[in-house]
Amino acid sequence: IYKKLFISKIYDISDLTKIEYEKSYYNWNLYNLHTITGYIGKRKVCKAERFTPEKIKLLKEIIKKYNSNVKLINKK
Repeated sequence: IYKKLFISKIYDISDLTKIEYEKSYYNWNLYNLHTITGYIGKRKVCKAERFTPEKIKLLKEIIKKYNSNVKLINKK
């Protein structure tokens, strides 16, 4: 169990098959923050929090450039 908790892998963007993002909360009512989850097949491989709308826009551009087959899903 401990080994699984402390091992982190680096995944290539071209390996991802789906990325989901959903609004998690507002930060002091200044801007909304999102949580991003990346999948390879049906397996969840990464999760990142506190993404601003600007970072999501940048993520979309990166995905278009390096892996256009990734499904980007807004879970609202």
